Amino acid sequence: MSKRRSDPSAAAPLPRLVLTSGEPAGVGPELCAQIAAARDFDAELVCLGDPGLLADRAREAGVDVRIQ
Repeated sequence: MSKRRSDPSAAAPLPRLVLTSGEPAGVGPELCAQIAAARDFDAELVCLGDPGLLADRAREAGVDVRIQ
């Protein structure tokens, strides 16, 4: 039995937050990685940017984050 949206016990979907990494030579890619690794917010986080660059910056910053 599926739960209806009006059912107060039904879990509401998480809002989606989209964060752009900005200028590749700036601090944006590193900040994206650090924010994603923090995971202390109730939202689905999507970081827009080059996956390779985000992975490199995360590694350089010592941040453990999964990049898809």
